[in-house]
Amino acid sequence: MGNNIAPEPPRPLSPAMRQEIVKLDKTLKEYKFLCGNNIDSPQELVSFISEKRGQISDLEKERQSVYNRNRHKKSGELNAQAREISAKIKPLRKELSLAKAVLEKIPKLKEVIEAERQTETAVITKNKERRHAR
Repeated sequence: MGNNIAPEPPRPLSPAMRQEIVKLDKTLKEYKFLCGNNIDSPQELVSFISEKRGQISDLEKERQSVYNRNRHKKSGELNAQAREISAKIKPLRKELSLAKAVLEKIPKLKEVIEAERQTETAVITKNKERRHAR
C-alpha cells in the first residue's frame, strides 16, 4: 500500500541563493561555449572575438547596402532580405558578448589562481618547518 503523505512543496530560494544559481548558470554557459568552440587559451579567445567582429561588420555592411537600395523603393523583398541578415547577426552578437565576458574574467581568474598557489606554498612551507622542528 502506498504512502498517503503528500510531498512538501519546495521552499522558495533566498535572493542570495538565486544569485548564486544565476552565476552558476552563466559559468556553465561560458564553459559550454569554450568547449563547443574548442577555445583552449586566451589567444584563441582573442582570435575568436576578432573573427566574430569581422563577420558582424561584414553582415552589417551588407545590411546597410540593402537599406540604402530600399530607401526609396520600400520593397518588401528588400525588407525581408534585411531581416534575414539581422537574423544572422543576432547569434554572432550573442557569441561575441559571451566571448568578451569570458575574456574579462581572465585577469580575475589569474589573481585567484595565484592567491591559491601562494596559500598552498605557505602551507607546504609551514608543514616542512614543523617536520624540521621535531
